[in-house]
Amino acid sequence: MNRNLIKFFIYMLVLALPFALSAKGGDGKNQLRKTLGSPSSTRFNINNTSTWIYNNGSSDIQPNGNSGFIFPKFSNKAPFFQSGFVWGGKLDGGAISVSGSAYRQGTRPGRILDNGTRQSESDNDVRIFRVRRDVPGYAEAAKMLNKVKPEARDEGVTGAEVVAQYQLDWNEWPAAYGAPYEDIDKNGSYDPTKDIPGFPGADQTVWFVNNDLDVAAMDFMYGSLPMGIEQQVTIWGYNKAGDLGNMLFRKYLIVNKNSQRKPVTDMYVTMWSDPDNGDAGDDYVGIDTTLSLQYIYNAKASDATYGTNPPAAGFDFFQGPRIKTNAPSDTAIFKNKKWVGYKNLPATGSYYFVNGGTSDYLDPQQNASAGALQFYNLMQGKTRNGNYFPVPTQVTPRSENETNFPLSGDPVTGTGYLDGIINQPGDRRMGMASGPFTLAYGDTQEVVVAQICAGGRAGISNIRAITLLRAADKEAQKAFNNFFPKPTPFLNPVVDVVNLDRQVVLNWGSDLASANATEGYVDEFYKFQGYDVFQLATEGSSIEDPSTVRIATYDIVDGTTSIIGPDIDPVSNDPITKVYHYGKDSGLQRQIVLNKNYITNENLNNGSKYYYAVRAYANTDSSFIETKAITTTLDVLTAVPQTPDPGVKLTSKAGDVINATHNKGTSDGLAFAVVIDPSKVTGKTYKVSFKTDTHGDTYWQLHDGTKVVLDNQYNQADNGDYYIVDGLMVKVTGPTDLGVKKSDAFTDEDKKLWGWDVAGTRRFTWAGGDPGGNFGLEGFGASAGIGSHGTVGWASPRGWFVDGVMIVGPTELKNTELRLAKVDFTGDLGVTLDKSDVNVSYGYRYMRLANAAAAKPEFAPFIISKLGSYSFQIFEQNVPLSAWNIDDPAAPKRLAVGFLENNATAGLVDGVYWPGSNSNITDNGLNTREWLYIFDEAYTTTPNDVNTGQLIAGGNKTLDARIMYTAMWNRRGATGFSTTGTGVDKFYIYPNKPNSTADEFTFTAPTAAFSAEQAKVDVDMVNVFPNPYYGVNSQEINKYQRFVTFNHLPKMATIRIFNLAGQLVRTIDKNTDSQYQRWDLKNFDNLPVASGLYVVQVDMPSEGVKKTLKLIVIQETQVLDKF
Repeated sequence: MNRNLIKFFIYMLVLALPFALSAKGGDGKNQLRKTLGSPSSTRFNINNTSTWIYNNGSSDIQPNGNSGFIFPKFSNKAPFFQSGFVWGGKLDGGAISVSGSAYRQGTRPGRILDNGTRQSESDNDVRIFRVRRDVPGYAEAAKMLNKVKPEARDEGVTGAEVVAQYQLDWNEWPAAYGAPYEDIDKNGSYDPTKDIPGFPGADQTVWFVNNDLDVAAMDFMYGSLPMGIEQQVTIWGYNKAGDLGNMLFRKYLIVNKNSQRKPVTDMYVTMWSDPDNGDAGDDYVGIDTTLSLQYIYNAKASDATYGTNPPAAGFDFFQGPRIKTNAPSDTAIFKNKKWVGYKNLPATGSYYFVNGGTSDYLDPQQNASAGALQFYNLMQGKTRNGNYFPVPTQVTPRSENETNFPLSGDPVTGTGYLDGIINQPGDRRMGMASGPFTLAYGDTQEVVVAQICAGGRAGISNIRAITLLRAADKEAQKAFNNFFPKPTPFLNPVVDVVNLDRQVVLNWGSDLASANATEGYVDEFYKFQGYDVFQLATEGSSIEDPSTVRIATYDIVDGTTSIIGPDIDPVSNDPITKVYHYGKDSGLQRQIVLNKNYITNENLNNGSKYYYAVRAYANTDSSFIETKAITTTLDVLTAVPQTPDPGVKLTSKAGDVINATHNKGTSDGLAFAVVIDPSKVTGKTYKVSFKTDTHGDTYWQLHDGTKVVLDNQYNQADNGDYYIVDGLMVKVTGPTDLGVKKSDAFTDEDKKLWGWDVAGTRRFTWAGGDPGGNFGLEGFGASAGIGSHGTVGWASPRGWFVDGVMIVGPTELKNTELRLAKVDFTGDLGVTLDKSDVNVSYGYRYMRLANAAAAKPEFAPFIISKLGSYSFQIFEQNVPLSAWNIDDPAAPKRLAVGFLENNATAGLVDGVYWPGSNSNITDNGLNTREWLYIFDEAYTTTPNDVNTGQLIAGGNKTLDARIMYTAMWNRRGATGFSTTGTGVDKFYIYPNKPNSTADEFTFTAPTAAFSAEQAKVDVDMVNVFPNPYYGVNSQEINKYQRFVTFNHLPKMATIRIFNLAGQLVRTIDKNTDSQYQRWDLKNFDNLPVASGLYVVQVDMPSEGVKKTLKLIVIQETQVLDKF
């Protein structure tokens, strides 16, 4: 019979039979049958470990008697079978008593009351308590469900049940009786609406209190008398990846409350454990005395449970009992403070014993006073018979013949006193102890230990796991030495699994608060960088397993790509460099649609289970940090592709796009919704609108007709960095570049991307306009220089030369048409305009260096005002073109224009805007400076006073001129304008038009609905697979798990299975949301059914429908290999 089954029958039921005997401790006779308070047990499972804790003091064992400390979480693999804290001493110097928990428990739940009696176990507060610091008792329960998905899955209960217990324990936290909490309001008393229960900074805390006053319990354990000890236990840990995520911490606080008011002398305390590192038959124990770390490891390279990657796990004795020395140089830690004149006793001894070993190495006898003495000997670092542990003669160098710290050699180097010299690999127990000390009446002592795991993943051998365990222990010691500083929680992404027809969608963008918390992670060294998405072969697989496939990595765009760091080659043990994360600066994404099995490269099958994980990672660029990235903990997700449930009508599928209507505004923006979860869509009409923040930046909102469901959304890029609401990923895109569009006919075929165009003959050129790119205009430049060597753009003299302010904002830029007047003149200076031409405009003429002497004599008549550089000169018909706002092409509006002349030898000062020919002008940017200004202002034939000052003089009114565009182009050769008729030649300027408060988009979502009438029709699809069942099902994990699956079932159904003789073989009552129901191919007596034809009647009362199926079962020949 397998070892865990033996333990089940011998240990019995820990909850219902708390004093039941394990085969490891006796024969199981005369068991005490008492019921513990409710709940009497819970699980610590906030990180990569999961273990059972009971308020009678037991831990690390399942209620069914199997190993209960699971590592890694969800793997169903365990390094510990059972653990407990034990103490022993002499009440007032009398007989030895031993209590605590070691298979049996000498403790019962509840406090010791002031009168020296024990609290009634029927009291409401006699239970075990568990809290999470981020699931407060006052929170809306529905909003907490996503957070507790890992616990619900681990415990096999609903999220609502987990949240309800968390909140009850939060609100009823027994702080008055010693349970720790963070006193946020600093008033010295616990207030559940303000304070935070639990060990300060911990992500999850378990607390309970018990006592050793029950005479029967004490006798049943080791045949000794009560000492009057009250024990308060705090167990806590952190939801962190890395070392802190592979450990938990235990604080045992013991108080002498015996009614005789007597001291307990010669007292010892010990952390005892029965570790079963996977398979229990091949284990070794070791102790690192330099670290106070005792551990279990696999004697062989391979383990029957863990395979070739067995972990190492153990306990570190952080804080021993406090004793008074009165020496100023001594310091002790006690109740999270340092006490001068005291010291903490270290681990003063360790021990181990062997299941089935010789007399010195056997378990202490239970239910007998001899057992108390034997365990007391162990606490002194001796064998149970009172002898110090012999040091084998094979140990070299051998400096002593006996020791109270056996197995203190180094398995990594293979030196010293190692397990295996005296005893063969096998089932071990182990413990570390500290003492002696005296616990006076009313005195308190506390002991802190860490329970740590390492390895257990691909590439980590049994010996290297020890090295990793030591490193993890140092990390734990550092946390303890710093009084457990509050680590910044790196929260797992909350992932919704959407099961569709031969398709799975993973969505971690619906819980905005969770996503923001994960992506906002930053601590002293690390900062959030991205997400990895994996497919795993099984629920218990790890990321390091060779079968695990990395499907995608989504990382922020910041120049950081792959994260590379040091590692150890698992074969050679040599240092290597490893890529831990394959970032590509691709941008974040919070959803992925999966259509295939990435492990087999086949299509997904309905009804089959697939396993995925989404992990966030953070990186550091510190040269002092060896670990370059950390991750959130692994949360394996189960997906089962399926058709819609009976009665559910979906009108969309994942990936469908709903384009929004642009109801208001003239932006270039788009809005559309992508269906992520077709079952969550609402059929509502949504509105996208825009606002500006205090910095002038534009953000958008999503409104569902009654409320804002997305707010403060700044992303408008065409990427995947969007959140999901009501099953939809709403994307809003708009230009991210400001000013004139950079593309043109030479670079893009899509006219919507062009920043300029012409009608008639093109009369302008960028050649010689700004050849040095000194002004960085966006548009109308050579293809190689667009964006830096352009010659028209959103710019003004104030923006360039004064304070960088553009009076005309980027959302105010207009689509502009320039209609050129008829000009036949082909020279560069001295043009005459036909003022009767409707396209000859009144313009504001400005002069650079107007306050200087005329650079050429012929310039003098045109320098009218000499107030300063860039001074206004005159407003008259002097611009041979008209400018028009054509945002509404059907109703164009004429715009004001102006220009600059340059009083320099290279200038073209003649009182008229007339850019030079590129044949003669090599630099209109810095030299000639014949610049055109187009205003965001209505055209008039009388001047606007605002525009009649100095363009760049500080405090001048013309700083507020609404100059929208500046052009520094040249004429394209020696040519005139629109020579075939006024307005025939045209030039168009197209700006990027960002979304603004003037814009609005709307769209209507598809629907998902349930129809009872449709459900009656759909249940005709009820079926069973595989059918026939030929001895095996591809979804079965092993030969002990046989089943067929019924599909397309409603929530409630009764399945009756008959053999051909008409005998009812099995009835299955279904009342779950899943459309699937398994039959384990067993009858009412839990025995495998015979091969044959079975008739299945499926009764669906809510639909008023019954369906009959036929199922053929051909069982595989059974060979008994467990007995």
